[in-house]
Amino acid sequence: MKLIVIGLGISSLTLLYNLNGRVDAECFEEDVKIGEPEHCTGIVSEKLLKLIPLARRHILGKYRRIVIVDENFRTLAELDFRENVYMVDRGGIDRSLYNDIEHRYRIYLKERIINITTENRIIKILTNRNRVLKISPDSSIIILSEGARRALYRRLTGKTERRYVYGIQCDCRISSKVTDPDTIIVMYSHKYAPGYFAWIVPREDGYYRIGLGSSTYVKYRFLTFLKIFNISRIRKLFGGKILLDPGKQTFTYHNIIFLGDCGGFIKPLTGGGNTLSALASTLLSRIILKNNNDIRMILLLYEYVSNIIKRRFIRGFNIQRIVFSKILQRSINNLPVPYVAFTCNDYDLQTRYVLNPSLKRRYLNDRDIICR
Repeated sequence: MKLIVIGLGISSLTLLYNLNGRVDAECFEEDVKIGEPEHCTGIVSEKLLKLIPLARRHILGKYRRIVIVDENFRTLAELDFRENVYMVDRGGIDRSLYNDIEHRYRIYLKERIINITTENRIIKILTNRNRVLKISPDSSIIILSEGARRALYRRLTGKTERRYVYGIQCDCRISSKVTDPDTIIVMYSHKYAPGYFAWIVPREDGYYRIGLGSSTYVKYRFLTFLKIFNISRIRKLFGGKILLDPGKQTFTYHNIIFLGDCGGFIKPLTGGGNTLSALASTLLSRIILKNNNDIRMILLLYEYVSNIIKRRFIRGFNIQRIVFSKILQRSINNLPVPYVAFTCNDYDLQTRYVLNPSLKRRYLNDRDIICR
């Protein structure tokens, strides 16, 4: 069996790393350098550290809580974590994984897949270098890991995105202290980040990662937001598309497997997908190694485990809609003070703790926060 891997991000690189060269693979990446352009804030739970090898240099910060504020920096909620949460260097992780696997597979950088078509059970792949690959469904599987853009996914399945925003952020040095080194600030604001939120994350090197997401006027809102802070130096500016709700997701199509953001492996509320993508890739690698020549079984088992992962987060996507449409974006300035404080056992399931009717609040009950 042969794999055709399209896109070399954290999900496909984790898959190839776990396969360890035991499966033949050809890999295509449209960028000239792995891990660029950067777009991810890189906030992950401890689970990611158990799924992929991380060097100490890849960890940029460690956190124990998130403080949610309004645009006047009034504290609305405080979310403490039982496990450590980290900021990681996503580009550095990708490059480290790539260095481990580049000699084991055939890899073509700066070669973008333009189109994928199916004809008489044969899958045809066309690249920007006019290379045409004809894939037999009896001998090969295509791994599509094109990220949140999902252009090929939409073309193949006919599905459209339900909700997304564009995020922009920078690493900068601020003259005065904004937050404790172990605290992430999340701001909900109509003015700066309608439909999403802004974030201020301290790094171990003294810089802050400041950013926001919005569906309209993203650059203007971001520049306005930066004026709040006494910034002495900006090191880099980056961002990209943030998928908030993948909708009814298809995980396989003919002999094509959708992986990472392309496969809808994102968390509710934040749209982050590093840990979920690494988990799905790890499970897929085990499925492939145990069923090396049984393509049909690989596709069926991947669809099965992917649906299990998705079902765990369906409730979170439903809560996310309540957060944005009924509470935070309509009445955030009317929320009562003192703030709500609670503990989160699982960072990746944080929406269950933010708005769960069964939670007991320290200062006010659920009826207070929902009815206002």
